[in-house]
Amino acid sequence: MQPTVMLKLQIFKALFVFFILLTVGTLFAQQDSVLVFSKTKGFRHQNITKGVKTIIDLGKENNFIVTATEDASLFTTESLGKYKVVIFLNTTGDILGLEAQAAFENYISQGGGFVGIHSASDTEHDWAWYGRMVGAYFLDHPAICEAKLKVIDTTHLSTQMLPIEWVRTDEWYNFKNLNPDVNVLITLDESSYQGGSNGAHHPIAWYHTIGDGRIFYTGLGHTLESWDEPLFRQHLLGGINYARGKENKEDWLEYDSNKFSIQYPSDWQLDTSKTMGIDVILMSELEGFQDNFRENVNVLVQDLAGTNIGLTEFATISEQQVETLITDSSIEYSMKEEGPAGEFHRVIYTGKQGIYNLKCEQYYFVKNERAYVLTFTAPVEKFDEYVEKAELIMDSFDFK
Repeated sequence: MQPTVMLKLQIFKALFVFFILLTVGTLFAQQDSVLVFSKTKGFRHQNITKGVKTIIDLGKENNFIVTATEDASLFTTESLGKYKVVIFLNTTGDILGLEAQAAFENYISQGGGFVGIHSASDTEHDWAWYGRMVGAYFLDHPAICEAKLKVIDTTHLSTQMLPIEWVRTDEWYNFKNLNPDVNVLITLDESSYQGGSNGAHHPIAWYHTIGDGRIFYTGLGHTLESWDEPLFRQHLLGGINYARGKENKEDWLEYDSNKFSIQYPSDWQLDTSKTMGIDVILMSELEGFQDNFRENVNVLVQDLAGTNIGLTEFATISEQQVETLITDSSIEYSMKEEGPAGEFHRVIYTGKQGIYNLKCEQYYFVKNERAYVLTFTAPVEKFDEYVEKAELIMDSFDFK
């Protein structure tokens, strides 16, 4: 492809952003904050340290920052307001005072997310609200053993990657005071092991809401080995993302070309005109879209009247060719990440295009000696409204 002069300038602009990335280090804007709480007043699991490290690693890979603590004094309205999600990692016993309990109830009802892992259900047995929120209380368990799990909801973010029948080894809880209003994701097949007492319907992972708060619980995660299992880690990540308010991809559509595939919600519209070498443009709003603008400005494929995601392919350009044409832009966040094509750069920046104030989140890939830019663009005032869904779309992008 022979890019036009304008296209070259835009390519230079995109590449300059990424070379700035290499020199300014990692900034941490636009990231959710997650609190991991692992205080115990009863049995203490040996895997807590490993669990904390695993969640920190998941955060680095999936754009959330982790604070790990066993300090219950952080459970105030002011402190909890800093966090998108609170994770109870193998907590046990009576760990929060009355004022902390009231602050946590308010946090959940106002839209805070909660993730309970394994013995989070063996926590606060005398706090009725917590029992309903976490979904059940621990009763007892047999010895660690292999069992068959049945995934009964395959559409949730925490189960989409799991086999329908999942055989694994862990410590399997029996529960009391099961909340009938939770949405069960996974059950245990009690015929596959000895010691189950919940019967034919033995839930082991579920989700529900309280007010505006999203709650996810998994009974998995007792053994040290669990935290090395890719499927368990993905299951947990899906639960965290659900609690963060991420979108479920149920009923999404898929565009499949000979080079890549990408998933997108049915309320976004697809344009495959391949103008200027562009393979796909996804637009959430078409009002005011200008064809002449699309023909004259590309790499970013900006629909200035709405929001969109564009993909552009072009020949790799050397660092020596980069020109400093982004003086009116400001980087807010930058990171190297691992993606389907290997390592890629991710950056968020703001800038002006004519009279418009734009904000862009951009992924930059290099594969088979070709460069690709995948960009979500929106007016600044619309960016936060669309960015979570846009990130899911961009994360679904897969080279063949």
